[in-house]
Amino acid sequence: MVDSRVTQIPVITVDLSNQPSRVTQIPVLAISIPVQPARITQVPVMVPYTPRSIPAPVSIPPETPVTEVWSYLTAINIISNGREQRSALRDVPRYSLRLNFLLLNGDDRRIMVENLQRQQGVEFSYPVYQYGTPVEPADAGDTELYFDASRTDMRAGELLAIYDPYLETLTYAEIATVEPEGATLSAPLAGAVPKGCYALPVYPFRLPSPASVRMNTVAGTATMRIESTRPRQFQRLPNPGLLARLGNIVVLDRRPMNDVDDAINRYTEWTDSELSIPDPTIKWRTAFFEGQRRYRYDRFTESDYWRAFADEMKGRRGTFLLPTFFDDLPLVAQPALNATALTTSNMWADHYLRNQSYKFIRIERQNNKVTYHRITDYNLNYDVNGDPISLTFNIAASIGNTAGDNLIRKISFALLSRLNSDDITLEHGQFSSVITLDIRTVNE
Repeated sequence: MVDSRVTQIPVITVDLSNQPSRVTQIPVLAISIPVQPARITQVPVMVPYTPRSIPAPVSIPPETPVTEVWSYLTAINIISNGREQRSALRDVPRYSLRLNFLLLNGDDRRIMVENLQRQQGVEFSYPVYQYGTPVEPADAGDTELYFDASRTDMRAGELLAIYDPYLETLTYAEIATVEPEGATLSAPLAGAVPKGCYALPVYPFRLPSPASVRMNTVAGTATMRIESTRPRQFQRLPNPGLLARLGNIVVLDRRPMNDVDDAINRYTEWTDSELSIPDPTIKWRTAFFEGQRRYRYDRFTESDYWRAFADEMKGRRGTFLLPTFFDDLPLVAQPALNATALTTSNMWADHYLRNQSYKFIRIERQNNKVTYHRITDYNLNYDVNGDPISLTFNIAASIGNTAGDNLIRKISFALLSRLNSDDITLEHGQFSSVITLDIRTVNE
């Protein structure tokens, strides 16, 4: 129960006659309301910033997950044997976010609609909350902020935002320099930074049309997509040692999530003859795989790996090796140390190995050691009746001469692949992120 109180408030009343005004005391019933704590959300709220505005008011926080897309632009020509000619038309990806907002009442809807109307055709600064990192407390007048710069993506000359999750406020500052232990600001802090705040990178964005608002009687949602407006070096730090390689070819040696679904495509079209008998027309000589791979990762410690991979591929232009992680070539017997010839019971691999996509393999030992190899040639083995019973293939480098190198658990194909889309999609949840890659094999 909230107690009420009666107080006397001075009010000036004006008569309609020639009498002067008088001041009187009118009793007014005032209801006291207890202090409400601030709301803490996983993805913080957005607040106005002058002179560059933010496209959502302080009262409407975006919901998780936040979807992030890296978009390249590539031109591709494919000839009849499946070989391709690819040209990159955009080397630096366009960066976009898709955000959902929960509208709790009619006021939320009105404010959101007003902001969406006002931000059409305007460049604005937006804090990228999914890459925020805890910042140490600082006093007013300080020019140094201390945080782990490896867990975020800030650059000299850009803005950063200091987010207070209790008060749900943002304070902006310009970055002079970035060091591993934090950042130096171009101007002293106007106010103190209390304990528990976060440092957020801030990028320039635009709001492409349309943005949608869906409202029921008292609640609803708003969805909007924002895109970066200025080219920005994609990799935060150059680190050529992040990616595994076989020679000059990148190996995507991360194990994907479950539910891998591949389509096998020879670009076959069936047409009916005059007698209604289907007749196939096959464009590609061998079949190619098309599908999706999804990988879960820690966006604070593993984002540099995926940025390095995307920057190497540049959309559909680059190629990489994609292991299947299945036992595609089961061995007839364990080989000797330093062997370069292996015999598998999968004699149907004769058909696969005609495609350059299957010229690479992943060998996993019983001691978990993994190596990648290129298949140089192969031949079928026949029994006395002339029937194929096994297949022997040769690899460019031996399996090794260290104890245990010949105790093989499984041999998987490492398919020569490229991205099948110029868009790489990331979904940022509360504790981890998921990156989705559209892939297809290539014949190179």
